[in-house]
Amino acid sequence: MLHTLIDRIYWRLRHRHMPDDIPAGTLMSFILDRVAQALRGQILGLPYVKGPAVHFRGRGVKVRNAAKLHVGTGVVFGDGVAIDAHSAHGITIGDRTTVGRGSSINGSGVISEPGVGVVIGEGVAVGMYNVIWGQGGITIGDNAMIGPHVSIFSEDHEFADMSVPMNRQGFIRSPTVIGADTWIGAGSVVTRGVTIGEGAIVGSGSVVTKDVAPYTIVGGVPAKLIKAREHTAG
Repeated sequence: MLHTLIDRIYWRLRHRHMPDDIPAGTLMSFILDRVAQALRGQILGLPYVKGPAVHFRGRGVKVRNAAKLHVGTGVVFGDGVAIDAHSAHGITIGDRTTVGRGSSINGSGVISEPGVGVVIGEGVAVGMYNVIWGQGGITIGDNAMIGPHVSIFSEDHEFADMSVPMNRQGFIRSPTVIGADTWIGAGSVVTRGVTIGEGAIVGSGSVVTKDVAPYTIVGGVPAKLIKAREHTAG
């Protein structure tokens, strides 16, 4: 009876079923943790959660410029997540997206130079300790999976004039796009202006400096084509 109720709630919020064989102690610990996160989300998330949406907020989550942050229902912020939505278009996080422990999502680099912002789709898994900086604009499509310790950028520093410190030479911004249903392996870096096509896979530890075609697998430093994904039925 209890498991059925939990399964229905979990499906409604996450579009996933709760397995029948989870030990009772593990399930109870999960429930208590989620209840605490939901309470934090409802109380502390009032500035950026609109309407009846429910979101889950871990310990030590920091949100700055909350008026520019828009969060869907069923979103999970792990412990220590830091979000600064100061930017032209703010930060939008779609339904059922998880932002892993210790991740940082910023719409701008510094307050005096507002960036474009960040849009994260529905059902996205942002791994632990990710860095997502949207100065030039970052879009992440629905159901993308981003492993732990991944960095995604949309800005570079100018460095041509060696007589001037690089931090005073300005910057170059370009939008970075991560397509729907992509998988970015742990420890990878995605540089400014790159588009990773729908269904593509990036191997762990890669540095992506050029566009990645849809439904291909790339890896290495810099990332290069390994092979195209093959369709298999079932």
